[in-house]
Amino acid sequence: MKNQDSLVPSVVIKEMTFNDGSKKEFNKDDIVLLVGPNNVGKSRTLKDLREDLNDKSESKLLVKEVKYETTGFSEEQLRDYFERNIAKTSYGDYCVWIDENSSHIFNEQSFTNIWD
Repeated sequence: MKNQDSLVPSVVIKEMTFNDGSKKEFNKDDIVLLVGPNNVGKSRTLKDLREDLNDKSESKLLVKEVKYETTGFSEEQLRDYFERNIAKTSYGDYCVWIDENSSHIFNEQSFTNIWD
């Protein structure tokens, strides 16, 4: 039986350069949370990352460049995996399909009071 991890593609963001010239480097095991008040660019940053994966650099507003590495799949297969397994619900939540029998739904409240 195959190792389950080998079936799931992954992407590691190595570095992000923002339009103001600032850069942020990431390590492979980093976990990043985007937090802040309304209208500071959290969602736009995620959209820019999605646009970068889709090679649509003309629509990026905050993120100038992203350096990343993919594991397990080609870039095209990775895009296809995300399109098939991640969806926004009609309530504004995000649904991530883990496999055909299980999924996880999260929203902006999923990470509130995380340290309590």
